Amino acid sequence: MLQIAGISFGEEEVQNISMSLRKLAQQTNASQIRFWGKILTSGKDYYVAEGITSNQNADVLLKDAEPKGYGANTYTFWVAHNVLEEWFELPLVIPEHVTSARKIKYIFTGDLNANVKTYPPFNGKEKHLLKAQIVRISCATILTPKGLYQASEVDPNQIEFVEDPFKLPEYLELKELGTWCHLHPFLNTQGRQTYYIDPSLNEEQKAAAEEEAQKEENVSERLKDIAEEKTENEETQLNWIVRECGDSQQFSTDEATLQYSVIVIKSKTWVGHYTICNNKRWTNIYIGYGLKTNQQPFVPIQPEDMCAEVEDTDEQPEPNHKEPPPKEENPDEADLQE
Repeated sequence: MLQIAGISFGEEEVQNISMSLRKLAQQTNASQIRFWGKILTSGKDYYVAEGITSNQNADVLLKDAEPKGYGANTYTFWVAHNVLEEWFELPLVIPEHVTSARKIKYIFTGDLNANVKTYPPFNGKEKHLLKAQIVRISCATILTPKGLYQASEVDPNQIEFVEDPFKLPEYLELKELGTWCHLHPFLNTQGRQTYYIDPSLNEEQKAAAEEEAQKEENVSERLKDIAEEKTENEETQLNWIVRECGDSQQFSTDEATLQYSVIVIKSKTWVGHYTICNNKRWTNIYIGYGLKTNQQPFVPIQPEDMCAEVEDTDEQPEPNHKEPPPKEENPDEADLQE
């Protein structure tokens, strides 16, 4: 499907990616592992893998961060410069990194431990910013056909597979945006999928926080329809572009009707994301610099703090014509003193 849509890594590299992901799944015991995409950088690019792992040995997070396996940290992400080499697991995302990532525009360097030199400053390394951008892209772009998932009765913030056997809609229906929905909820203003209320607040502050949480219920809605979704800057333009690639001619056989074209759904907000499908399967992939369309422009780096001036060392004073001349000694007065 990817080749028909004009996206290809080459047969050899595709085989390497497939074998590398299989090895990664065995090493980490991850489930639902898949190739998420590729982040382009000014140095070595990042191949990105996505999966679900257990929450054992999870990072210690701040109290307002969502735990591993839940919310923005539902999925674990690994990156590698070369799929034949070792995969590195990215740290869990925290709200501070998400909110800071919204304010900056940064081209990745390919070094996970590099300092992110931007203004406003980013409190973390490149690996933290990379994880925040991957989570932002996933929550805003990954699509799934309607009818495959439903909200969980136990926890409305979670989804589960529909018990009835799922059948992918007909090919012509897949061209309609109303057939698709978001798999993940959007991140709210706090940088989370669920609204956080600090338990240490007093009653009045908690009531105000609950009112704010109700305003953001629409943001955290699961399986949100994309048919009427508009771009952030142009309220009259739809956020998605639908294209058909390949030979649209149908070929009838004794067993089934074959078609060698695919449907490509592109995001205008995160250029580089594609949802590709035919009448049998679908996939989501991202290939780009991890930059949002019409995001904040590049901002010059804030200069370093000026150092205090060094105190001058004591030296022999220089002659100054403005100083009064020394008094001349009177020889008569000197004789009298003697």
